[in-house]
Amino acid sequence: MTATQERRQKHRRFSDRRVHVLLRVHEILFDTNEGDERDTAVIEELRLDFETDRAALVAVGAEGNGEVEVVSLAGSWDGEIKGSVLSGKGLQDLLEAHRLADGAVTLTYTRRPSVFSAEGWERLWAGDLGEKATALLSVAIEPERAERRLLWLQQAGYSREWSSHDRELAEEVASLLTRATDKARGGG
Repeated sequence: MTATQERRQKHRRFSDRRVHVLLRVHEILFDTNEGDERDTAVIEELRLDFETDRAALVAVGAEGNGEVEVVSLAGSWDGEIKGSVLSGKGLQDLLEAHRLADGAVTLTYTRRPSVFSAEGWERLWAGDLGEKATALLSVAIEPERAERRLLWLQQAGYSREWSSHDRELAEEVASLLTRATDKARGGG
């Protein structure tokens, strides 16, 4: 059995899955120095658990201009977009959705929420997320002492509905990453 196979466990109960993921994220945070290697390891672990095609960690500019910078990537991306600045009407609408809603924002191409304009909705899925996608789980990481980030879990091959457990777990991980970032920056 390979290391990946040993880590990839199907849990029958959400509580087991939750404990497994949170422990893995804790291990990565404690065993890896802060930086890209750690960020990539965390989002790869989440990508595997959520069974998504790809994941990204993006920094949200303080200016609120609808742009994000790609910080870390995991999964199958067609090009090297790490370090790129992404923008577009779809991202502007996504950032507005985060401003209006607490917690994770879960989207699937087949259902457009009213916060998205028709143009923004089409652009979001056509490439504003860095590549074409069909489903997105986006959750904010909002430390007090560092830049705001978003964790994206993207599905590209098929549409997907996100469960309440998916949202809950993503929010818990974001809270853990927020606390770890603040602690690294000298907070409690």
